[in-house]
Amino acid sequence: PTARSGLNTANLNGIIYVAGGEVQDDKFLAAYRAFEAYDPAGDTWWQLPSMLLPRHECIMAALGNRIHVAGGSVQSAIVPLPKGLSFDTDSHEAFEVVP
Repeated sequence: PTARSGLNTANLNGIIYVAGGEVQDDKFLAAYRAFEAYDPAGDTWWQLPSMLLPRHECIMAALGNRIHVAGGSVQSAIVPLPKGLSFDTDSHEAFEVVP
């Protein structure tokens, strides 16, 4: 897993999905594109396709077989992101932009 703050999570079928967040380097906080999953039953983490844009402080929800990510900002100065993303947990296809 990637250590970061400002991330969000959603639970679908016992798997915890983690998206976005921000990481601190020497000078500033940078938003993160990471999308990962954790299976608590097997204590296993794995990487999933990264989000199209980095974002932190986003919201997430599970609906059907999809994880939806919306809102958030691309940098610490709160540049809002107007579009959401959706990830198919069955096929593991990459995020797509949704209205």
